Amino acid sequence: MDNTRTDISAYHIAANPDLFEVQKSNAFKFIVTGLDNLVNPITGEAITNAADVLKQSAFSFDPPSFAQQPIEVRMGNTVSKTAGTPVFSDGTLSLHDFVGVDTYDVLYAWQALSFNIKTGRVGLAGEYKKTAYLLEYTTDFSKVVRVWKLYGVFVSGLKKDGFDNSSNAQEVKIQCSLSYDWAEPEDPNQL
Repeated sequence: MDNTRTDISAYHIAANPDLFEVQKSNAFKFIVTGLDNLVNPITGEAITNAADVLKQSAFSFDPPSFAQQPIEVRMGNTVSKTAGTPVFSDGTLSLHDFVGVDTYDVLYAWQALSFNIKTGRVGLAGEYKKTAYLLEYTTDFSKVVRVWKLYGVFVSGLKKDGFDNSSNAQEVKIQCSLSYDWAEPEDPNQL
């Protein structure tokens, strides 16, 4: 038995830093397209920089995932399973609530496209469903290494941290539940 192998140890990783660069969780961007004509439902003012606000405010998002419930075919005392319909899990986009760029107002305006609290109007899917991209980068942001394209994305929940004047001031964060129909990996070399 050969006890001199180094390709199963951390030494192998250290000797090949170009191959084993660790993917960092903070090297990503989340981009939503089609938010060009958002209007603040409270003030009626146009929001002209919605995609940039979300891109700069986002600090976490779960990569797309789906589950398939197996379909069971029973025959006598046996069971055979086949793949069922895939269902993509909702994602949670966490954002900093910046006052100057009104991060919360951008999300609220997007959500109002599906249901406007003031008017009771339910929107059309063509108005509120958007396309989004999750881009993973190298640690230095010099290269895109993975891309997910999410289809039919809309705000299905919006929650802002509470307020508490009995403690030290804490950053207010926003949790935004995003539902989407499906997601596909894309070739990062085709961007």
